Amino acid sequence: MPQSRATVAPKDVNNRQVILLALLLQGGASQFIDIEDIAVAAYRLAPTRFRWNRYDYPSVEAARVAFKHWKDLKNEEPRFISDRLSYTLTALGVREAVQTATSLFGVRFESADEAIGHYRRATVASNPGDAKEVVSNGTRTTARPSQSELRRVKAHKLYKLWQSGAEGFELWEIADLLNCLPDSSRRVWDDRFNRLNSMAAFWQDVDLGRFLGVLQKSALRQKE
Repeated sequence: MPQSRATVAPKDVNNRQVILLALLLQGGASQFIDIEDIAVAAYRLAPTRFRWNRYDYPSVEAARVAFKHWKDLKNEEPRFISDRLSYTLTALGVREAVQTATSLFGVRFESADEAIGHYRRATVASNPGDAKEVVSNGTRTTARPSQSELRRVKAHKLYKLWQSGAEGFELWEIADLLNCLPDSSRRVWDDRFNRLNSMAAFWQDVDLGRFLGVLQKSALRQKE
């Protein structure tokens, strides 16, 4: 593990915020990420906060506690979804992670993609001999989600109907867009919507976000 880091988190950025940015940097805008990988990214961002007490190694426990502190805020809109020891960001989590990057790096970012690019360049510049490790262990190549799935959604007939003013859609039509079955569990539906919403937030596709909101409300009414 390299001893030099890309940055050090200031006191006005708390561990809850750092963990969201760490999750974003590891690809959490489009997939579930194991907590060990998140802990490594958090350690790089704030080494004194996300390390073992006696040894200079990433602390999974510190990462777990940071996520728990979010869950303790019971009235807050969720920033992430967890599945055992893996986590993925919600659309709000993506936006807040970008805000955290602005605070940490002192640069105003217009998108999550800009924040990831800046972090990767800064880290490689400070550790040129460790460039390969930074990409493979510090900032995953999958941190930038592919836009191919979003293009598929926007090519679907429901999106074109929505653009023409329609809002009432059948459950089976929405299931076709999400690539699931109409009788799939609520968890499956929530996970599919969350993934697409997070990706739309990552790429700042406002129209797609509005469309997904309409679909989600329609689906929830029919699933009740």
